[in-house]
Amino acid sequence: MRAFGNIYWSVKYVIITIIAFFVFQSCTLEKKLPNRNNQIFKENYTYFANDELKISLKYFADYDFQEVYDRNIKRSYDSRVMRKYFKKKYFVYANKTFIEPLFESALFIVPEAKFNKSDLRSFTEHKLENQNIFYQHVDSLDYTKYRIYPYVEQNSFLLFAYKAKNRSHFFNIKEFENYIFPSLTMGANYKKHVLQSPFDAANQSFFAIDSSLNYLAPVAMLEARKKQYEEQYHVYIQALATYTSFIENHDSLQNYLKFWVDNTKYRLNRDIDLDASKIAFDENFIEQLKVIADTNRVIMLNENHFAPKDRFMMYNLLDLFAKRGYKYLAIEAIWEDGDTLTQRGYPVLSSGFYTREPTMSNMIRKAISLGFKIINYDTWKGNRDSLQANNIFEKTIQQDSSAKVLVHAGIGHINETREHGKRKNMAGYFYDISGINPFTIDQLEFMPLLHLFENHYVGIIQKNDFPQNGKVINVDAYLLNNLDFEDDYFGNSRETFAVKIDSLDNPYEDETFVAYLYVKSEYEQHANKAIPISVKLINYRQEKVTYKIDLCDKNELLFIVRDRFNQIVFVKPVSLIR
Repeated sequence: MRAFGNIYWSVKYVIITIIAFFVFQSCTLEKKLPNRNNQIFKENYTYFANDELKISLKYFADYDFQEVYDRNIKRSYDSRVMRKYFKKKYFVYANKTFIEPLFESALFIVPEAKFNKSDLRSFTEHKLENQNIFYQHVDSLDYTKYRIYPYVEQNSFLLFAYKAKNRSHFFNIKEFENYIFPSLTMGANYKKHVLQSPFDAANQSFFAIDSSLNYLAPVAMLEARKKQYEEQYHVYIQALATYTSFIENHDSLQNYLKFWVDNTKYRLNRDIDLDASKIAFDENFIEQLKVIADTNRVIMLNENHFAPKDRFMMYNLLDLFAKRGYKYLAIEAIWEDGDTLTQRGYPVLSSGFYTREPTMSNMIRKAISLGFKIINYDTWKGNRDSLQANNIFEKTIQQDSSAKVLVHAGIGHINETREHGKRKNMAGYFYDISGINPFTIDQLEFMPLLHLFENHYVGIIQKNDFPQNGKVINVDAYLLNNLDFEDDYFGNSRETFAVKIDSLDNPYEDETFVAYLYVKSEYEQHANKAIPISVKLINYRQEKVTYKIDLCDKNELLFIVRDRFNQIVFVKPVSLIR
């Protein structure tokens, strides 16, 4: 009897163990289905992807995503039939819009074994062009729709619940469906989303709905997406620096510039032993630059693409060079034909990317007003530096044997040392092609040292006097640029004036607005394709905006204020008598 009892308990133990194992496995499988490896990409669309579930789709606007289940999600929907599937273990995400039309949605993935197909009796079946099917139910009283997709590879069903805030928004729910569900990929057809580069994403948001340039949108978009660009952080900061540099008074630019310096070889220049007596400051700089201009035919000055102050330097030097016979200004940033730009007299939207930055656009306007012919020379085909050099030569020296040429280039293109002992840069190729050794001037080496020379607005040091261990690139001279946009230099004079803001239409509390100043004739001719001569951030309490600009022969301006959605809230013509 005792032996029988032992056998009984042994068998019972085995049976209980087996049952417990299968129950555990079942629960584990269910819990694994809606795993939490969601990825949310906020670009011009909001993308959802889950590599393990192999599900992806995109939403047509900005959505706030919730990836932790709570009972409020279940309470948002009235369907008693579907709500029984609104469980934590099936939950994938919920989301909602925060601008009109107001929608919210939720996704659950329900194991086939747990799904009662009789619940589909109130649903209509739809067949897609690819022969896949889905089931849909409409609850117009609750402004809600339910859509179910069989997910064969996962032995489960995708349950989408989505609703509008009210009746008027419910009329637009078809738009919600037409944008979102055609983008759904799953299983064998799953398409993993590739994150846009920060520059591409920012460039797309640069253009408003009416095709005008929205200078605030790229910055706001990038700042909101810091987390998703953690793996591209250096490029992300460069993109932020670039787009904040387009706004004259954006406070963050200096922080981004400092980050860039701290994470490049230029940071090493903080430790160099520089003999300040070798630097020609201020008035001595002018005299030395006159000698350089008189004794050379081609002068190349570089810029940091997100430091408008580098363009302001060239802007201030144009008069000096024009008086010494320079009549060609070759600019790397120009996309369109230089002759077309010169004839027009000012840049437009299609002229280039960096030409949309006000300091660059004003540099071009001033150069043309002084008689310079603008040369476009950049290319992205083949050996870029070699082709750049050849384009400059063919459009200047080859056609005009007495030509004196200024070149405004990107950072390293004026480097006269072969990179890695092999590839030349544009300045080296130009020497080979033309037989003319350009005088090259760098503006970046002094960036980590500017605070040491705050009492001087400008300076220049010859290459042999600049410590060898501090040179990121090898040029003929290094320039110290402490220019302030509010001051005038080198005999230039600009008009100072203020535009009074009477009132802003429908101002929001603590709203940031953007003030654009255009040459009136340019805006009247090109409208949204016109490039402003100034872009500044203002707040809704601001009563006036002050400017200091070189008007050249333009004294009829147009002042436009736009909100964060790029809607015009204030317009005022400005007539200045010189």
